[in-house]
Amino acid sequence: MSLSYQEIQFPPLERFVPPKAAVATLSNGTKVFFLEDHELPLVSLDAIVRAGTIYEPAAKAGLAWLTGETMHTGGSARFPGDEADEIVAALGGDLAISIGSASGSGSVESTSDKFPQLVEMLSDHWFHPLFPEDKIELGKTAMRSAIARRNDQVTQVSQRAFQIAMYGAASPLAREPEYKTVDAISREDLVAFHRSLLGVDRMILGVVGDFSTKEALELLERGFGSAPRSVDPPAPGSTDPLRASARAVTFAQKSDVNQSSIRIGGIGIRRDHPDWPALRLGSSVLGTGGFSSRLRKRIRTELGLAYSVGGGFSAEYDRVGLFQCVCQTKSESTVLATELILEEIERMLAAPPTAEELKLAREQILNAEVFEYDSSSRILSRRLTLDYYGYPEAFLETFMARIATVTPAEVLDAFRRHLEPSKLQIVIVGNEAQFDKPLSTLGPVTTLDLSIPNP
Repeated sequence: MSLSYQEIQFPPLERFVPPKAAVATLSNGTKVFFLEDHELPLVSLDAIVRAGTIYEPAAKAGLAWLTGETMHTGGSARFPGDEADEIVAALGGDLAISIGSASGSGSVESTSDKFPQLVEMLSDHWFHPLFPEDKIELGKTAMRSAIARRNDQVTQVSQRAFQIAMYGAASPLAREPEYKTVDAISREDLVAFHRSLLGVDRMILGVVGDFSTKEALELLERGFGSAPRSVDPPAPGSTDPLRASARAVTFAQKSDVNQSSIRIGGIGIRRDHPDWPALRLGSSVLGTGGFSSRLRKRIRTELGLAYSVGGGFSAEYDRVGLFQCVCQTKSESTVLATELILEEIERMLAAPPTAEELKLAREQILNAEVFEYDSSSRILSRRLTLDYYGYPEAFLETFMARIATVTPAEVLDAFRRHLEPSKLQIVIVGNEAQFDKPLSTLGPVTTLDLSIPNP
């Protein structure tokens, strides 16, 4: 006699305990994390350095990206860029260097037997870059091309407009390279940026894969132990969002589209704030929980006004995050869709989520926890990130434990503490001639100039 699936009894799952990375320190004080995994004969090294666009001068926006790009493409005297690419390809590995907004990274990946050669190449690329003029110009050409195309996609314009509205045009998180800032960057600027910020003293390292920790430590000591230190690093620019006193609308006209991109933003919190678990759960109920979220069910499923809609709070490790709701809708429903999102935000402040809503949000977050541990590389990457930002090793485990105990009332209280509808910033990009109502019905309007300054 067969049983219904509802009658089958399953034993409780054993608690999964992820492997812990070993920690060592090079003779120069650089911290290294090791996680051995001998399932496959592969090894990877990741380096994170405290650098980024937040350290570059506004008049030379693009300097950080170009420095990382040219370190990679230009190579070193021992391993010039094009030759280095051929060597890496012949070894069947990968070598990468890049610099983002608040950090830089370098990495190599290869089979275990080729790993020492690639570590040597990465170290030489990183600490002794050539910065050849032809590769600098190649990078500048790519940047100029990106500037010329930056108004092509409505979502790209919308994201840029949102960053300006939330941080101000002068913020390193909002400004972008212009032709004049790219032209102003010289090889000497790259050398100075590299010298001041990309020293080994601002770096942490992680190795994962099929290796011996003792041998890997000796290898890194040779490659990084006596590497140059940074000299007179500049202070980073401010990354604080603007504190709005009232609701306002930022509008960017894009006449060649028949749909609008809507973003609604407010001030969030840091990831270590005690309210983050409650805000994370409430955000799932409001808009990050996929088809079960309130925004998706009402605006997409019930009313058919959007293909893409969602949002909630985000939290950054090192700075205050944002509250953001995003919607793509046809031009003729622009203001209506915006008003409906605002209504759902108000609902989150009027009453706690239902027990069923919170149960579903909790299950979604807790069930996704397994993907934080689905590979040794992810486990080590998370450990590096936590250490880079000064968070405790058990931060994620503590966060998940708190997710399991948050109540509906705590979600409501957290939303009320951190969300002020009267100060939300509304950003809309689209074709104003096709809108259903004047944007002024949503608040005072500022029009953003999308024109690209001439070279």
